[in-house]
Amino acid sequence: MGTAKGALKTLLEDQRKSDAAINSNIIRSLTIGVLLVFGAVATTAGVVFDNGTTFSVSRQWCRKFASQEMGWSYRKATTVAQNLPKDWQE
Repeated sequence: MGTAKGALKTLLEDQRKSDAAINSNIIRSLTIGVLLVFGAVATTAGVVFDNGTTFSVSRQWCRKFASQEMGWSYRKATTVAQNLPKDWQE
């Protein structure tokens, strides 16, 4: 097995290739899941490692990871423009 960072990057890249929406909540969930596979324990305070250190997967950490490690930027979702009137061709 590789590193937790490598596993997380692979998971996120796979999610992106499948056209899934990725936001800080998705990154947080996947991060916690990967850390649990690598032996950490989830608590209400965050993720606790074997040596007793605690890591909180914050929204800011997720955004920085996406930006710095993955080279991604957050974009605002687009919406449908105003609808045409029903009699627009008359």
